[in-house]
Parts: sequence; structure tokens; C-alpha cells
Amino acid sequence: MLGQIAADSLISGSIYALMAMGFYLQYKTTRFFNFSHGSMATVAGYAVLYFSRTRHLPVGVGVGLALVTAGLLGLVSYKIIFQPMKHRGSSPGVVMVASLGLMVLLQSALALLFTNQFQVLYRNYSTVSSLILPGAIVTRPQLLMVVLSGFIFLGLAAVYRFTGAGKKLRALNDNEEMAAAAGIKTETIAGRAFFAGSVLAGLAGILVGFDTGLEPAMGTNLLMGGTVGAIVGGLGSFGGVLVGSVVLGLTENLGAWLIGGEWKPAITFILLIIFLRLRPEGALK
Repeated sequence: MLGQIAADSLISGSIYALMAMGFYLQYKTTRFFNFSHGSMATVAGYAVLYFSRTRHLPVGVGVGLALVTAGLLGLVSYKIIFQPMKHRGSSPGVVMVASLGLMVLLQSALALLFTNQFQVLYRNYSTVSSLILPGAIVTRPQLLMVVLSGFIFLGLAAVYRFTGAGKKLRALNDNEEMAAAAGIKTETIAGRAFFAGSVLAGLAGILVGFDTGLEPAMGTNLLMGGTVGAIVGGLGSFGGVLVGSVVLGLTENLGAWLIGGEWKPAITFILLIIFLRLRPEGALK
């Protein structure tokens, strides 16, 4: 049982980490809470369903097109909605409400196009299991969640620290006005951050779709898991959001084992409240 709890915690933490890293990129460049970030995960999952089942494309091609779709949707939403609001001097709260409206719009559109019924992405992919820990069984998509999350974390951390794009992003994070005065195209950097963050959210949604299935509102839970993980770990570094996501996954799975799976959402909010009350800067700040 403990082996399975450890494996499930790592799996949940990996998905939350993908969402949290995307949230980190977007929040650090724009400084507002983007509710529509979770919807990008859902859009990508349903895009795979469309490209693979309706258009009969190979699964790999469908996944690639779905990730591009999520990234472009995130970029377009920034350029059309959030950037103009920022230029008009809208407060972060007002922009956040606009992102909430976009989230509701995308969820409603997906429900109209694909119905509210639960749908699966190629059931045969998720029924293959592998023993990776004593007493723990994980599916192939779950194993991919852990591996991809780790590689993406290492890649993003390296880009953020050692490349010119990373230096520009760090400068924008520290002081947007000074970065603009130094000749950095801040709007371009923010647009790229929205594209990359949406791709990460899309990857999380696709992996969840292969593992457990799709529904139009699933992005809300993924969004909350990712943002709570980022807050718990601290928004100062990629390492913080990764650690916070794993801590959240462990707390949820231990709580579900002790008091029942229906308490998972409550456990998430309790952990958030504890950190906001006792350590609002996060565990690794």
C-alpha cells in the first residue's frame, strides 16, 4: 500500500508540475492569475480526440497538432484579450476575471462540440501496466507523466538559467520597466511564455486523457492542482514549483488513503490555506 501511495503521489505531482511550470512562465511575465490556463489542457485533450478519431491521423501526429493548437490558443488569447487590457491599464484582478470568462467560454464550446459525456483516448494505451516499485502498479501513460515531467523540468531550468532567452525572462521577472528600457521586447517574451505555458498545460491534459479520460471541466481540477503546487513550493524558481507539486500529490494521496478519495479537493485547499497562513512565500522561497 505504501509503495502504491508513493507511486500515485509521484504521478499526481508530475501532472501538477506540468501545469505549475506553465503557470509559472505565464504568471512571472504578466503577474496575473490566468484561469484559462487549465482550459488549454482540456482543449489539447479534445484536439487529440478530434485529430486521431475524426480525422483518422496517427496518434503521434494528433498529439503534435494538439500541442500546437493549445500553444497557439494561449498565444492568441494573450494577444487579443490580455495584452490589450494590460495596455489600457486594467488591474490584475480585472484581467483575472476576463481569464475566468475565457475559461467558461472554452468549457462551454467543448461541451457543445463533444458533449458532456466522459470520453477516453485509446483505451488500449492505458490498460498496459508495469511494475516499477514494490507493491505499485502504474500504467504506461502514468510512467510517461513522470518521465516527461522530469525531462521538461530539467530542460526549462537549463534554458531559464543558461540561455539568452532565459536571461531576458529573468530580467522581465525582476523589473519589466527596466527590461524594456534595456531594449528587451517584453511583449514578445510574454507571448512566448504564454505559448510555452499553454503547450505544457496541453501535454498534461493529453496525458490525463490517455490515462483516465476527458471531460470538458477537467481543466479546472488540473489548474487548481498546478497553481496550489506552485504556491506551496514558491514562485521563485522552477525547483520550487516542482517540489510544491510533489508535496501536494503526496498530501492528497495520503489524505485519500486515510479519510477517503472524496476529500481530495478539500485536502488541496487545506494545504493551500496552511501555506498562505504560515509560509506565504512558499517552501523554497
